Order: sequence, then structure tokens, then C-alpha cells
Amino acid sequence: MVKFYERWIDYQAICLHPDGSIPSFVGNFLEVCDKKFKSSAEIKSDSAADTNQSSSSRIFGENARSSIFEDGASWSASFLLQSWDLFQYYGDTFILRKHYDGLKQFADWLINTAQLAAMPSETGGRLCTETASKKTLIYECYTWSDWRSPGSSGIPPEGQRINATAYLYHDLRTIANIAEALGETADEDFYRGIAAQVRDDFNDAFLNRLPLNWRP
Repeated sequence: MVKFYERWIDYQAICLHPDGSIPSFVGNFLEVCDKKFKSSAEIKSDSAADTNQSSSSRIFGENARSSIFEDGASWSASFLLQSWDLFQYYGDTFILRKHYDGLKQFADWLINTAQLAAMPSETGGRLCTETASKKTLIYECYTWSDWRSPGSSGIPPEGQRINATAYLYHDLRTIANIAEALGETADEDFYRGIAAQVRDDFNDAFLNRLPLNWRP
């Protein structure tokens, strides 16, 4: 299975956007990643069609990349989490070293996104804007989260924040573990420090001290 997972992680790395975000889907689903998955020969034979509008744009509009295809701390984090799992199972740092810069780029995007404040949208959801920021690292931006959990038709009844922020903490601890495995001490210290802030903000936002339980 190692080759299968390496290939999947490679696909996700190919889909990494310049800002560090990753689509919820990779592969050729509605050409989210355009023609990046085609071989060079296929790209050459298809060069005449490169100027055509992608199917994702035709179906969902020009803002398709920022709509259903973007996730965040949970679904898209498979790029980060599966890379670490592969190392855990097989003990080979190859995939970690190969994609270390991309993994850090994704982790940094998560941190930057967690600093944005979400505003209610016309459709009832919550969208983030770069003009609104906050001091805490509670993940408020749109994410698929615990999709279609019992009692919901999509977004879980408790909302997205608790699940997404828990994933954010897990993601940052994972990139810190990757940095440690590769001997990148400065990066490890940085990400562990941010993860600790996420943990504290999570507990302040969602933990009842008396009685001891969690709130959405």
C-alpha cells in the first residue's frame, strides 16, 4: 500500500495552491486541479484545449475554487496527516522530506486562516474575510467538518468550530512531530507553540470547568 499512499500524497501536493490551501477533492474531479494529473504527452496533445474554461468553472462559476472545493483543518488535512501516518507505519522519512515545504505551507495557511473572523453569509453559512481578524485561534472559517453527522443534513448541529479547532490543534501537533522527525528544531518549536495557543483557546471557548464537560 505504500506506493498507493505516496501517489495520493503526491496528488495532494500537486493541488497545493500558492497560498497553501488544498481543495477538498484531488484527482480529476471536475478538473479542480486542471490538467496537472495528466502525463506530459497528454498535456501536449491537449494543449489546444488549455484555453478552454474548466468544467468546474462552467458548472460552479469562476469562484469555484473558493466555494465547495475549499475545506481547511479537517478534510484537506489528509495531506498532512497521511504523510505522518505513512512515516509512522513504515518508518521512512522519504515522503516527509519530499513534501516538507508544502506541508509547512499548508500548516501556515491553517494558522493564517484561523486568525480570520467569520461573517454570516446570505445562505446562512459563515464565510471568512481577510478584512476581519481576531486574537484567538478558534477556527471559524468554512470547513466540511463532521459532515452529515447523526441528526444533521450537512453541517453538524453543534456547528463547525469545535470540530475544526480540534483538527487544527491535531494538525499543528502533527507538523511539529514531522519537524522533529526531520531534525528541524526551529520549526518544531514554532508549531508546538502555536498548537499550545490553539489548545488554550479551545479550552476557553468550549470547556465548562464546573461541571466538567464540553459545550458547542
